[in-house]
This record gives sequence, structure tokens and C-alpha cells, in this order.
Amino acid sequence: MNGRKIGIVGSGPSGAAVAHRFVEAGFDVTVIDVGFEIEPHLAPFTQADHAVDRDRFMEAVTAQRKSVVGETAVLPPKLPFGSDFVYRSIPPNRLSSGAGLHVETSLALGGLSNAWGANVCAVSQRDMADWPFPAGDLTPHFAELDAILDVSGDAGDGIDELYDARLDARPNYPLGLHGQRILAGVARGRERLAAAGLRCGRAKIAVGPKHSVGGMGCTSCGLCMHGCPHRAIFNAADVIRSLSGRPNFRYLGGRHVLRYAEGPDGVAAVCRPADGGPREEHRFDRLFVACGVMGSTAIVARSQGLCDRDFIIHDSQKYYFPYLRYRRVKGAVDERANTLAQVYIQDVGLRSTPHTLHCQLYGVNDLFFESLKAKLGALAHPLMRLGTPMFERMMIGMVYFHSNDSGTLRYRVSANEEDGIGHVEAGPRPDTRPIFKEFMGRLGRFGGVFGGRPLPFLAESSPPGHSLHFGGSLPMARAPEPGQTDVLGRPFGSDRVHVVDTSVLPSIPGTPTTYTVMANALRICAGVLKGAA
Repeated sequence: MNGRKIGIVGSGPSGAAVAHRFVEAGFDVTVIDVGFEIEPHLAPFTQADHAVDRDRFMEAVTAQRKSVVGETAVLPPKLPFGSDFVYRSIPPNRLSSGAGLHVETSLALGGLSNAWGANVCAVSQRDMADWPFPAGDLTPHFAELDAILDVSGDAGDGIDELYDARLDARPNYPLGLHGQRILAGVARGRERLAAAGLRCGRAKIAVGPKHSVGGMGCTSCGLCMHGCPHRAIFNAADVIRSLSGRPNFRYLGGRHVLRYAEGPDGVAAVCRPADGGPREEHRFDRLFVACGVMGSTAIVARSQGLCDRDFIIHDSQKYYFPYLRYRRVKGAVDERANTLAQVYIQDVGLRSTPHTLHCQLYGVNDLFFESLKAKLGALAHPLMRLGTPMFERMMIGMVYFHSNDSGTLRYRVSANEEDGIGHVEAGPRPDTRPIFKEFMGRLGRFGGVFGGRPLPFLAESSPPGHSLHFGGSLPMARAPEPGQTDVLGRPFGSDRVHVVDTSVLPSIPGTPTTYTVMANALRICAGVLKGAA
């Protein structure tokens, strides 16, 4: 490949993976990023090297959250440690949206991995039939991710049977009481489930000691939904921080990249300070763009004169539903346990779709009760006490559909950089209820195996974009046209620029996407390093 200077725009999971790969290969790497971080007075709560004083922690987090959203009955976006730094913006990054949409972007160091659910999964060929390469091309790069993050789960379970890539997952914290009992039933009925096209296993979660404070890992403190005080939940910011002492790595924060200019001898990233000031140009031999669907598409559109078109963004539809266990599990509400997803259920036997439907089951956690408190006020506490037996039978389910079964968004980039990055509207949205209804029926029929039943009449469908599983605005193709990228993520007509986030995925699987996107970013790196560019 030409040259040794690598520029990366963005510090989220895909950008961090690219940075790690090229630093390890000995290249000079610069990450350009706005890089918002949490307020200084909250920083001590994000790096505890001892057992956490839960009351003091929650007092600080609750006070911070109220200062951001006030008293509201509607749950806000996940606010790590009560802070909105993940979603903070600047005028050049302003995004307007149509009614009914819920789209989040992030300029934080680490991007949306500061607030994600940490769910990971490989991807199957059935869900990437329209991609320009087979699932097997990603397999070695899933293995590479072991150097970057931990995965807690059970290797070789029913979920793994669906994938060529088997994640190197080992449990590194105890599962909650509900999860333990569900998986005990699944172990007895595994063959019946498999024959029907249902697979179930322990949720695979990016949690572990690798980047945690003092190598503590998960301590089952039960604070996951508020922010991990020991940094055991993977955050791409920790990869960037781990590289900061390397002589061939530079983090250039406080900059917002507007466009690039490519020439025969390199590529210049044109940016401006996030707090205003004159424009800057930083030159590299290659530039990797990894700042999220909206940001990456805006950079490419402005650089290639494509602001006169609508970019189609593929969305993964999401449903919430309560799951009622047949038997009460005493202590399930008050237990101190990891509160991220406990169980995955994946369905590949649906008549209504050829794609994998992905379901995650969570225990009832305190964010659920906070919502009740906001809605019921003074009545909340006595009703919650009276309702404990019911809550000890309840779990919360989330279901995700493949983008081919979901709706789309239309995104037009603003040509004038002073007007923000553009406007997004909801596109066509098919009726997904038949797929959801079929899955609910199948889940109910195996209630004896799972030990409970879904309550679909209480289900809610999320608004477009709310799942945050979207992309495909610059889809990879073997013979790309304007507005597309090649198999190495290079926008049409480009040679030295590579887009490496979900923007380049031709379709969005219903299964968790972050791990797949990181593996694809490493696949692109491998192609560049082999001189395939």
C-alpha cells in the first residue's frame, strides 16, 4: 500500500478497531474526533477500583439525570452516569428530522458505545445474501476482535450453531436468576427447539476485565443501565485511551471533519475546531471514515458533490414486549446482578420471513421502576411493593427484524455546512405485525421449554430509527455506482478513502450489528494491508 500515515475520522467501535489494527501494524495513526467526555464531577464514578457505594452512586446519577431531562414520565435515551455527553452536539452537526422519528448521533469519545447494550453476535449468510462477499470472509476478523474486547457468554450453545464464526465467549459473571432457569429448561428441550428453527442461549455480552479498572471485570453491582463504575462494559473510548501512549498514535480531539479532498499523493481531511475558528487540513496517505451513518454519509456527500440526492438508510424494526414466567422467582427484583440482556432467542423457522429474527430477554431492572415512579408519583412505592410477586415473574423482551422486513429512512445532506449535516425523514414502512405475531405464537407454543409466555397484547413498536440498528446509506457493491462503495468501503471514484461503519452494510441484520461492523472494518483493513487497494 502507499504511504504510512493513516487518518481515522471518529472514535466509535469501527474507528477504534481500525486504529488498533494499524497501530499494531506499525503505521502512524491519527484519530480526528470531536470527542465529548463526561463532566469532570462525574468522572470519579466511572472508574471505581473498589466496591461501589450504591446509594451515593445513584444519588449522583439521579441528580445529574434530573438536571438534563427534568421530571418526566418518559424514559430518555440511556444516559450513562446521568449525563447527556453522548448525545451532545454542535451547530455543524445539527440534524433535523421529520415527525415521529427517533435518531441519535454521537460526537463523544467512543461514540454510542458509551451507552449501548453491549450485545454481540456473528452474522449468517442467510442475513447477508445481498452483500458482495460471503459470511466466511468475516470469520477470521471476528477472531481478531478478541484482542480488543471480551465477550461473556457460552461458546457452542444453540445460538452458535447458526454461524460460521464461533465467538470466543466464556462466562465472566453469573447470570441472573431468571436467565439461569430459562436456560435450564432450554437445555432439556434443545432438540425440540432446533427442529422448529428456534435457537436459544445465554446472551453474548461485551463485558469483561480487559479494559476494566484494575482488571476487576463485572462485579454484579446491578448498575449496568446507569453506567458501569468499573468500566467492565466495552467502550471504544477505552481502546483509544489504551493507544494514547504509543509513539505512532495521535488523538486529535475537538475537531469536526467537514469533507475530504483526495489527490494522487494522498488525502486531506478538512475540519474545523468544534468551538469555532479557522479551518484546518490534515493530510494522510489513507483516510478511514467511521463517524456513524449520518456523519459519514455527510462527509462523503459533500466531498463528492452528492448533496442533491436522497440517501436511503435501512432500519431494523424493534418491538418491546413483557414476558411472564410461569413461576415466581423470589428475589429476582432485588438481586444484585448484571442487568444487561440475559438470554438470546433467534428464530430461523418463520414462514413470514427468510431472515433471522433476534430476541433479547432482560430482567426487570430499576429503569423500569423509575418510569413507574415518574408516571405514578406518590402511589408508585406502595404499588411496587404490592406488585412484587408479579414483577418477580416478569422479564422484558426486545425483538429486532432484518432491514428487508423493516422500513427505511430518507436522508438528504445539507450542502451548506453552516446548516448542519442535513434532514432525515421516515421512508416506506411495511406492516411488520404479521412477523411479530408469528414469532409471539411460536414463543408461546414452547412455553413449557422457556417456562413462560409472552404478552403480545402489551407489546409496543418503536418509532423509525429508535433501534439505532440502521445503515446502508453507502452500500458496498462489486461494481459501485455514485452513492455506493466497493468491497473495501471506498466511495465511487475514490482510491484512498474507506468508509468502515454501518453506512456500507447493504442490509442490516436483525442480530446485533456492532460486532459485525467491527469485523467488517478489520476485513477492510486486511484488504488494504495486503495491497488489494
